[in-house]
Amino acid sequence: MTPDLPEAVRVSVVIPTYNAASVLPQQLEALAHQTTVEPFEVVVSDNGSTDDLASVVADWKQRAPYPLHQVDASGRQGVSHARNVGVLASKGELVLVCDADDAVHSGWIDGHVAALASADVTGGPTEVETLNPGPERLWREFPPIDDDWKLPEERAFLPWITGANFGARRMVIDTLGGWDENLDGLGGDDLDFSWRAQLAGFTIAAAPSAVVSYRLRPGLRATARQVYHYTVCLAPLWERFAADGLPPAKMRRAAAALVHMVFRRAHHLGRGELARARWLVNVASAYGVFVAVIRYNVRGRRRVPHGDTARNWASLKSSSDADRRMG
Repeated sequence: MTPDLPEAVRVSVVIPTYNAASVLPQQLEALAHQTTVEPFEVVVSDNGSTDDLASVVADWKQRAPYPLHQVDASGRQGVSHARNVGVLASKGELVLVCDADDAVHSGWIDGHVAALASADVTGGPTEVETLNPGPERLWREFPPIDDDWKLPEERAFLPWITGANFGARRMVIDTLGGWDENLDGLGGDDLDFSWRAQLAGFTIAAAPSAVVSYRLRPGLRATARQVYHYTVCLAPLWERFAADGLPPAKMRRAAAALVHMVFRRAHHLGRGELARARWLVNVASAYGVFVAVIRYNVRGRRRVPHGDTARNWASLKSSSDADRRMG
């Protein structure tokens, strides 16, 4: 039987989702155990799933201790589009975003709400022990989580927040036009949003107590591919933010770093499985930077505007408002 749920919510949790029927229940269960007293809703923004997602959400609607909604975000493939559609369908003045295949800790909502009391955008840490029993959690370096935990920075530029553990005042997302959907498929959307927010004058802060258990990619090949994409996506970001103080990597240094990693550290290949895995992941990262530098230089180091986020946002908002009227 569906519990009596409050209509008015202050916090909206948006979950961009694609073919995550097998893992989404763990995230919905984690949200059911929040210690917060803040009224909140959960919006599952479906980016065109072909699995059993709809029936999973329908089942959870009957027992979740919070309002749960599913919205259609299949109009354009990409996580940024799914986030934007989910935000526009939500109602809270505070918007939190997490991923479908992770699990937020019980104090997650309260951690972001507390940080948002004095900041416009907030980000929390991710821990990798809970959901990753295999060796994947040992292949990369993850900073310890404590009261001094800080947001990551890229090349001494500005801090940034991952979309897997994100919070913001709604007016910030409205002002920025949401996440740039032109970056879907390229990566770097999290950094782009974080930097645009700060350059627009909004404040950003860490929320150390808003912890998410993060699910890593299974297998060494998938991990190396993900790390490569984390660095190769820097090319369009250098084009956008170099004039704002983001220093692009130098070709000579990027090439030297790659050569050093491939050859000078090749002796790690003989030091066991863990050392070999770490070597491959580091090579993938260095190779991504090298490719990014080539792309940046080939494109003429041009200054590229931040896309048509405002136009996309206005179009999505118009469609969302029309759907509400029809509903």
